[in-house]
Amino acid sequence: MKLYVDLETLQLIEAPGFRSPVTSLRFKRGDAATLEVAFLSSSASVYSLIGDRATLAMQFGIKAAANYAGGYLVHATTWVMPADGAVAPVYVCAPSFNTTELNTALGVGGSTELATLTAMAEITWVDGAGTPVSTRTFEVVIENDVNRGTEGTPQSMPSPEAWLSARAPRIDTSRPLTPTELIFAKSNFGDEPVLDPVVLDPTPFTYTTAVWEKAFHGLFCGAASPSLTVRTSTGYAKAMRWDGTMGAKAPTSGGASGTNIVPSFGTAIASPYNGRLIKGFGLYPCDSSGNSCDGITYNGDITLLAISGLCGADVSNLTELTSLLLTGGTYGTLDLRKCTKLVTLLLESPALADLRLPATLPLLTTLTIKRFRGKRLDLRAFTAITYLDIEECLNLTEIDLSACTALTQINVVNCPKYIFTSPPRTSLSYLTLNNTGATGTLMFPGLTSIGTLSLQYQKLMTGVDLTGLTSANTVECLNNTAQTSLNIGTLTTVQNLTLQSLAALTTLNISSLTSITQTFALQYCSSLASAPVLTGKTINSLSWASLMFSTVSFTGVTITGTIQFTNMTLSGTVALPSSGTYSVNFQTVGGFTALNFGTANVTNLTLYSCANLSSLTVPPGNYTCMINYCSALMSLTVGSQPSCTYFNLISCGALSTLNLTGIATAMYNFSVSYCLMLTTGLTIKTGTVMQYSYSYIDLRYNSLTTACINAIFTALGTTALSPTIQMDGNIGEPSSNAGIATVKGWIETPSGVA
Repeated sequence: MKLYVDLETLQLIEAPGFRSPVTSLRFKRGDAATLEVAFLSSSASVYSLIGDRATLAMQFGIKAAANYAGGYLVHATTWVMPADGAVAPVYVCAPSFNTTELNTALGVGGSTELATLTAMAEITWVDGAGTPVSTRTFEVVIENDVNRGTEGTPQSMPSPEAWLSARAPRIDTSRPLTPTELIFAKSNFGDEPVLDPVVLDPTPFTYTTAVWEKAFHGLFCGAASPSLTVRTSTGYAKAMRWDGTMGAKAPTSGGASGTNIVPSFGTAIASPYNGRLIKGFGLYPCDSSGNSCDGITYNGDITLLAISGLCGADVSNLTELTSLLLTGGTYGTLDLRKCTKLVTLLLESPALADLRLPATLPLLTTLTIKRFRGKRLDLRAFTAITYLDIEECLNLTEIDLSACTALTQINVVNCPKYIFTSPPRTSLSYLTLNNTGATGTLMFPGLTSIGTLSLQYQKLMTGVDLTGLTSANTVECLNNTAQTSLNIGTLTTVQNLTLQSLAALTTLNISSLTSITQTFALQYCSSLASAPVLTGKTINSLSWASLMFSTVSFTGVTITGTIQFTNMTLSGTVALPSSGTYSVNFQTVGGFTALNFGTANVTNLTLYSCANLSSLTVPPGNYTCMINYCSALMSLTVGSQPSCTYFNLISCGALSTLNLTGIATAMYNFSVSYCLMLTTGLTIKTGTVMQYSYSYIDLRYNSLTTACINAIFTALGTTALSPTIQMDGNIGEPSSNAGIATVKGWIETPSGVA
């Protein structure tokens, strides 16, 4: 993994010359990791050394999030230093992500392992007896490992052709179809779902140890020994114990009805569970050789049941069942009509087409259904449900939510035929529709309040009308290719409003919106002919990108955070909010020639590749000023900026005069380079020094004369930090008097940072 550290900001950045911060890294538990770290100076464009390889000490450390005083989860102090004279020096370490501390934090080997762990990290270095320097703290996400070397080889299943050949109904015109053939035929031709059970022939399996370990059962029972009845015609069954070992086959001597088998769980299942919790236990019918399976029938007072990877299971008699998690397998029909005490239900089976539910489920609060083959879900019995998650149900066209008066969270993903109808709720905490079959204008009658509304990848939806909605935290419409309108005309306050990749959007109604407390993101909406009217609104931050309109009015607008425009073309003089305090970030914005800030304070000003900007007066209150690649800029007035400690001007080739006597005396970063028209017109503040020993002044590759360079050396203040001033590439540098600067503690390096 290659990392780049910007020595001016001490942040991880994307690449040399690209100063967008990298805030998060991802690693894998147990894997080898090699970090190659490059340190960049001169506006993150020049590879730099950070010390003498003989005396430099470095460390990379990861700790649990916010646990600053805690121990390391991952730590590396051994680094391979770059060779002397390396053109692009890189520092290399190989931290171990297989540590006891990390395994403990992820719960490895325990009953519940974390899928990911979010932690914090930094890189620290110190040269000899100097002061330690650290990067900004960055986030690290450590993923738990999947392949551990003990899994075995999965058992191959029959080919699709063989499977279809064995199960396809054979139509003989000399006789009528059997009920089973009729069910399959109707299902294949897309007819209405049949309430009779879908009968699937038993599929033979050869159960190896690895297969048994993947097809597990988790039970929580009211009794120490649950009653498990095996349904098999062979008269045998095998048990896999909680620790993964297999018991011998046992006769069931009851033919198809079977008998109870109470397996031995071993001594380790005792305290603290007192025989009540059985985890990782599987029970499989088999023949005398242990090679086939046709399902299990559960009886007894089981309250929690998790099933994975079986071709059939009968839970119809579990009247005490409160939680059922069923994944994988080939269940055509699932009968839950007696399971009236269910609280949590998760079903994920690609063959499930007939789901039989109780007439009433007064306790069920959580329902997750994935890969259901049916067309309709009737949830009128689910009056207490609060959380609904429906995913990958490709045939689903309707969900009856008419009685779901307690619903607060709805998540529907990849159900391309489903037409959403709003439940009878005035408020929801979360609603997301991702790739559903919504057509025309989507409406939410009666809904007045929502936490998060997310509408994504709606291919047929042409509009969204939220008339009546008065309160929302987040409203987002993303990648809805046919959406032409959004009406939130009754909404007054929102935290985040995000409209992204809506190529057909032409109408946006935000007329009553007075406050956006976080971000208004409007991006890649190429059909929007004019900017939204912002008059009278208070907005924390605007993030607008790739829009076609050329004028934006900030009259009567209050911005408290950042105005960020990217890849746009504006015209004339852009009048920004005339009062208040905010930041400005323009990236690749052409067309406009000037900015008018009125009397506003602009704390951070970033202008990158604004090709037509010709004159600029930097507003007061500035802490950071970055103006790069503005090739037409001829007039730049900085004025009095006593708080400006970060000034960066690169490749503004038309600029010939720059007076910086108004910025701070003690600078954090100070760069003016590649401005070829600057000869005698650069003036800095008398007494200028740097805040840190690694800070420096970069004045390379302008056209400064000897007299101008000597005047700059004279204006420098006396310092004990030994900072660097770079002057190479200027016509007057070879004959300048560096002694003026070095006698005051500065180091002048024509060849770059030492």
